[in-house]
Amino acid sequence: MNAARVVGFVTLLTTSMAANAADMPLKAPPPTPPPFSWTGFYIGINGGLAAGSWKGLVTEFGLPKVDFPGERTVNANGAFGGVQIGFNWEGGILDPHVVLGLEADIEGVDFTGSNTFVSGPPFFGSFVKDEDFKMKYFGTVRTRLGYDLGGFLPYATGGFAYGRTHLQETAFIPGLAAITTGPSGIASADENRVGWTAGLGFEYAPAFAPQWSVKAEWLYVDLGTTNPIFVGTISPALGGGVFNTDGFQGHLTFNTIKVGVNYRWW
Repeated sequence: MNAARVVGFVTLLTTSMAANAADMPLKAPPPTPPPFSWTGFYIGINGGLAAGSWKGLVTEFGLPKVDFPGERTVNANGAFGGVQIGFNWEGGILDPHVVLGLEADIEGVDFTGSNTFVSGPPFFGSFVKDEDFKMKYFGTVRTRLGYDLGGFLPYATGGFAYGRTHLQETAFIPGLAAITTGPSGIASADENRVGWTAGLGFEYAPAFAPQWSVKAEWLYVDLGTTNPIFVGTISPALGGGVFNTDGFQGHLTFNTIKVGVNYRWW
């Protein structure tokens, strides 16, 4: 086989292989995953700590009690845990990274406090009142406004707050110790309270599990001013009867710090 034939054979073989390669279908590139979005419903759990105070006036028949002048305070703190559910929508006319949301939560709490109030003029020390506070539960319904930074969502939040409180008063008259060594009366009041809340938080969705996210949040909660009237009983040693004249006109506020986990679906 001379050189010309070798060259011709190689040229023919190369041309044939190139033609066959051109006829072969090209392998499709792997699909591009959709861009991350916070849009969708979610549900989750949370837990945290709360601290606040009930500040106000000791009252009798609904009016400030003259022998307990000035503002009195019952400080309280404790832990809580609960669940949340909500919806996020990412995108908008002004900026596609803006995230709007609505969230509702309810929390079971171990949030308590107490203080002892001693009478002032004109009956210095003649009456003593132990005030014991307990928050039974609280919750919120809030809007959220955040900005998506690639799976990291800082946000501001605010809206409606509610809760149920229990306040117990144990009254003593030290001057009657010869008659009764125990309390002169025990009474309590339960209330459903409403108010407002506002705060800040952030949420993070890891790239390896984008439907899951973790969050941390601070809220200030204001449940307003009320004047519950205690209802209870007077000590039998003092003749018994109904104890229903005292109250505490207080303004209840507290702060919460919590962390949580959410699961989103689209």
